[in-house]
Amino acid sequence: MPIAGGPTTWSGIYFQTRVAVYDIVLMICENLQNAADPIISVRVEAPTFVDDLVVERTSGRCEFQTVKESIQRSSRADSAWAKMWQGIRAQATDSQFRRDRDIIEIVFPESDALRGDLETLVGVAATAKTTDELCHDLNETREKIVADLLTLLGISAGELLSLLSRMRIRFVGDAQQLYAHINALLGALFSRDPAQRDQLLDTLVHIVMAGAKSRQSFTRSTIEVELLARGIDLRANRDTSFRVLQSITEPSATSDARRFFRGFEATW
Repeated sequence: MPIAGGPTTWSGIYFQTRVAVYDIVLMICENLQNAADPIISVRVEAPTFVDDLVVERTSGRCEFQTVKESIQRSSRADSAWAKMWQGIRAQATDSQFRRDRDIIEIVFPESDALRGDLETLVGVAATAKTTDELCHDLNETREKIVADLLTLLGISAGELLSLLSRMRIRFVGDAQQLYAHINALLGALFSRDPAQRDQLLDTLVHIVMAGAKSRQSFTRSTIEVELLARGIDLRANRDTSFRVLQSITEPSATSDARRFFRGFEATW
C-alpha cells in the first residue's frame, strides 16, 4: 500500500534502501537530462569489499558506497569504525579497483562534527601532494582520525594519503529531507498527484528490497520493466518529464530542487 504520510513511514525504512532508491531516481533523471556522465546502473549488496551500493556511470567509473546512518570514531580493532575502514582499504587495494577513475564514498544523512572533519580531511587529501600537506593544520579530531587509521590499518602516512585521495564524503539529508527531494523528482518523472507519487515510491522501495536479496543490479530499463509489470508506466511520460526537468529552473522552484534537476550532486 502507498506510504501514508510519506516521511513517517519512510523514516522506518533502512537508510541503505532510501539511498538506493534515491540513486535509482537520479539515474532515471540524469538519463532524461542527457547528463555528461549519467548513472547507468545501481547495484545493491554488491559482491565487493565496499558492498552496500555500487553505482556505475557511462564512463565506466564505479562509485563504491558504504552507507552509514550513524558511526562513531573508535580506536578498537573490533569496532564498526575499524571494520568500515578495513573494508574501504580492501576495496581501494583490490585489483579490480581502478585508481584513475573509481572512487569510494561514505554516505551519511547529515553532517556533524566528526563527519565534517572527515569531509575536510578527504577534501585536503584530494589535492595534497605530500603527507605534510595532508597533516598540516589538523585540529584535534582530525589528528585522532589520522592516528586511528594509521594504527587500525597498519599503513604509512603516504598510503593513507593515497587511500583518502580516492574517497568522497556524501550527505543526502535526513529521512524527511530525502523524502522531499525524491518526491520532487518523482513529481517531474511521473505525477503531480501526491498519492500516485507515494505509490511509485512505495513500489520502488519494494523493488530495491527484493533486489537486495539477490544482489541485483538495476538499470533504467530494468526499473521501467519492473514498474510496468506493476502497472506503472514511466515511459508514457518521458517527453513531458524531460520538459519539466528542463523548466525546473523557473523562480517558483526551490533552490534545492533546482540543483537536483540541473543534475548536480546533493551537497547539503
